Amino acid sequence: MIMSLLVKSALSGVIVLAILLLARSNPRLAGWLTAMPLITAISLGWLWLDGNRSPVLTTYLTGVLIGVGQTALLLGTVLLRVKAGASLSDALLTGAAVWAVASFVIYEAKII
Repeated sequence: MIMSLLVKSALSGVIVLAILLLARSNPRLAGWLTAMPLITAISLGWLWLDGNRSPVLTTYLTGVLIGVGQTALLLGTVLLRVKAGASLSDALLTGAAVWAVASFVIYEAKII
C-alpha cells in the first residue's frame, strides 16, 4: 500500500517537474499542458488500477467538472489582477477568495 502510494506520487511528480522545466523555455506551451486534464487522467488511471469502477469514477468525474468552473474563476481573477499590476501573492489570494466563495455557493446549493 505505502509503496504503491510512493510510486504514484513519484510518477505524478515527474510529470509536474517536466512541465515546470518546459516552462523555462516555452511558458505558453507549459501553461497549455497544465490546463490539460493530465492530473485528472492520472487520477482516473490510479483509481481504475485500484479496482474502482463506474460509481466511483463517475462521482469523481462529476466533481472534476464542477471544479472546472471554480478553477476558471480563480485563474481569470489571477490573470486580471496580474494584468492590473497586482503582485502575484495578492493576485493569488484574491483568486483563492473568489474560488472559496464559489465553493461555498456550490456547497450550499448541494451541488456537491
